[in-house]
Amino acid sequence: MTCDNLKHLKNNEDLYCKDCNHLVCNQCLKTHKEHVIVEYEKMIEEGIEEQYRLKIDQMNKDFQCQVQIPYDNLVKSINDKFNNIRQMIDKREKSLINEVQSHYKDDCVLFENLKMNIEVTYSPINIELSPISKVKNDNQNYIPKSHYKMNQIKDISYYSNDNLKFLLNNLKLSTSTSSSYNSTSSRSIKSTFIAPIITSPDKSTFKNSIYKYPSSISDGSNSSQYTIDNIELEKSMRSISIVEDTSLDCINMPLYYIYRINSKRGIVECIDIRNQCKNVIWQSISSSNRSTQPPLSNNYLLQYNCVDGLLYLFHLKKFYIMDCRSSPPCWFERDLSETLTNPCLSIYDENNHIYIFSGGNRILRFNINTNSLETIYQFKVKISTISSLCIHNSQIFIFTSQKIYKFNCRNCDLDIAFEVTTKKDFEISSGCWDYTKDFIYFISNGGDFYSISLEDFNSIQNKIPKKLHSIWYPKWYKFSKMFFDPTGYIFVILNDYHSICKYEIQFNIWSQIHNIFTDFISKFDFLSLSSK
Repeated sequence: MTCDNLKHLKNNEDLYCKDCNHLVCNQCLKTHKEHVIVEYEKMIEEGIEEQYRLKIDQMNKDFQCQVQIPYDNLVKSINDKFNNIRQMIDKREKSLINEVQSHYKDDCVLFENLKMNIEVTYSPINIELSPISKVKNDNQNYIPKSHYKMNQIKDISYYSNDNLKFLLNNLKLSTSTSSSYNSTSSRSIKSTFIAPIITSPDKSTFKNSIYKYPSSISDGSNSSQYTIDNIELEKSMRSISIVEDTSLDCINMPLYYIYRINSKRGIVECIDIRNQCKNVIWQSISSSNRSTQPPLSNNYLLQYNCVDGLLYLFHLKKFYIMDCRSSPPCWFERDLSETLTNPCLSIYDENNHIYIFSGGNRILRFNINTNSLETIYQFKVKISTISSLCIHNSQIFIFTSQKIYKFNCRNCDLDIAFEVTTKKDFEISSGCWDYTKDFIYFISNGGDFYSISLEDFNSIQNKIPKKLHSIWYPKWYKFSKMFFDPTGYIFVILNDYHSICKYEIQFNIWSQIHNIFTDFISKFDFLSLSSK
C-alpha cells in the first residue's frame, strides 16, 4: 500500500507509516488504518537521536577498554611500589637514628671525661697565673707612657744635630737667665716653633721653615715662651711635640675616604684623604653598560649614604646599590615601595636606616635590611631648599638657606635650632655638626665661616654665632658639601672645583688638598665620607 504518484502527484507526502516503512499522503491514510503514522521530519529527528545514542555508547565502551582500565592498573602499580619504597625508607631511617643515638651517648661520656680532665689540669694553672695577672694590671698604665717616650726619642732622631744647635744658639739666654734656668727651682723655658714633617731619618732631607724669634726676654717672669709657630721645645730639647705643618698634609690626617660617583662620566672613585691619592674603582665601559648605573640627577650631591662599603643612591621610583668591597664593584637596581619626589635628599644613621627628605614636605625612613620604606614625618609647611644634612645618635641637623632644623629620629620631633634674622642677603651655603663638642659649623654664601654651641638648646635662638677665619675661594664657585671628621678637621667641597678645603678646628686654620679629584666636582656627583 503506497501512494500512487500519478494519482497524488500534487499532494505532499509529509507523513510516514512505521508499519509499512514508507511515506504516505493525506488521501491515502485510509489504506493505513491502525498503522503507526508519524510526521516525516519527526521520524528523521528520532533516527538521528538513536544513532547519536548508539555512537556515545560505543565511545564509552572504547574509552573504558583503551584508557580507564589501563590507567587504573597503572595507578595501582605506582601506589604499590611507592608504599614498598616508603616502608624501606622508614625502616632505614629508624636504623640510622638508633645508630646516631648510640654514637651520641658514647661521645657524651667521652666529652664528660675530657672535661673533668681539663678542669683538673686548669685549676693549678689558674693559681699560677694569678700573680702574673696582678703584675700585668699594675704595669698597664706604665706601658703607654713608655711607648710615648720612645716615639719622642724617635722624632728627635729625625732632625739634624746642626739644626738643633742652630736653634739653641739663637735662643741663647743671658747669664742671669741661664743660671736661674739651671737652679734647683728649674724655671721652665718653653718655646714653640713650626718644624717640617720628616718622613725618613735621612738627615739630608731636612729643610728649615721660616722661623720667628723674639726680640727680647723678660728676666723677671716665671716662665719664658718663644713662638715659632706650633711645636714645643722644653728644657734642652728633650721633649719635642710635633704638630701638622699646614703645607704638608701627611700626618695627623683622618683615616677616612671620600666616595665620589660621577654619573655624568660613568665612574666611581675612592679618595684616600690621609695619603692624598685617588683610585677609580668602577668605570662604565660602553653605552650598553649604562643601564647598570644610576640615571643623571642633580639630587645625588645631597645624599650621604655610605653603608660599610655599600653606596646607596635614591631616585624617584628606584634605588641603586654598589658594593665597593666586591671585585670588581658593580651596581644593583631595586624598586622602591613608593614614589619619591624631587628634591630627594638622604642620610645614613649608621644603624640600619637611611632617612630620606622627599620634596621638602615629608621625611621617610628606609630599612637597609628589609628594603622597606615608611613615612615618619609630614611637614606642615614646605621647608626651603636644603643645603646639607648631618646626623649622630638619632639627631639630624637640616641646613637650609635661613634656618637650621633639628630632627629627633626616635620621637619624630622637629625644632628650629637657629634662624638668621639680621641680614637679608645672608644665606647658609653648607654646614656640619661637631658632635664631639656639640658645635654647629656653617659657611655663608660669601665665604664667612661661623660656629655656634649647642650647650643650651633652649636659648640658642638668642645666641650670636662666632665668626671664625673665613675661607678663601673663587667667587664663582659654590659650596656643595661639608664633612666633619672626629679627629678635629672639617672638609669642604666646592662645585666646579678639583680640590678639598680643609679646616683645622684647634688652630682655626684653612688649607687645601690640591687636585685630589679626577676632574671638577659636578652637580650630578654623589659625595660621601666613610671610614671604610
